[in-house]
Amino acid sequence: MKKITAFTLSEVLITVGIIGVVSALTVPTLMRNYQNQAQTVQLRKVVSEIENAIDMFITEEGKTSLASTSIAQDGGVDSFIRTHFKTVKSCSDSETSNCFANEQYMSIDGNESRTFRCSNNSYILANSAVICANRVSQIKVNAVQTQPNGTVRPLPDAFVTANGINIELFIDTNGAQAPNIGGRDMFHVYIQPDGRIYDQANTDGVICGPAINNNPFMPTEGPMVCYANVEEQSKDCGEDAFGSGCFARLLENNWRMNY
Repeated sequence: MKKITAFTLSEVLITVGIIGVVSALTVPTLMRNYQNQAQTVQLRKVVSEIENAIDMFITEEGKTSLASTSIAQDGGVDSFIRTHFKTVKSCSDSETSNCFANEQYMSIDGNESRTFRCSNNSYILANSAVICANRVSQIKVNAVQTQPNGTVRPLPDAFVTANGINIELFIDTNGAQAPNIGGRDMFHVYIQPDGRIYDQANTDGVICGPAINNNPFMPTEGPMVCYANVEEQSKDCGEDAFGSGCFARLLENNWRMNY
């Protein structure tokens, strides 16, 4: 007679246990990578849609640059969004939570959480993304003041003037849905005068000037103030609840969310 061999019950249970352990270790990572990729694809789609709309807008108005279009006028940003995007809903500045997440956004490292409030109208787009766009003329920066004795202290209210038309733009790629994490589904960027989207606004790189009464914009004798074009919210990607710095990381990584 031919002898029949088979796995014992204990061997089967051990194998199933090993498969379970491996699955428990790998499935969450695979799911997270899939979700990150989905968010990246959605962000790339939204960015492309916005930049294409700007190009069309400039052409329609017969202009050569974004700065010379009606977007520079009062209400121009809202008019541009309403006429060039399919919007599902709009929310005033006092109703931001009805468009964006009605909860605090978290940084990737978990050390910062903030409630988002748009200073202008917010819009839910037909592709489920939510945007907040607002024309800005000044950008808050990290500034320091050098004292006569050589010590340096920060200036809490220092701004640089933006060059040309700069539109501050917040994008939540999936609206109020989770994860509501800066750099995952929430991004803080700018539309610069050339119509392209960047992490930073278009301002002078480094400015140094005299100060009086801690005001770096008063041309008079006094301690020298120097500051770089580093926005208050533009921390390293992963440290900001609204995702500042992460768009540049995605571009550097060829649209891979490997941070």
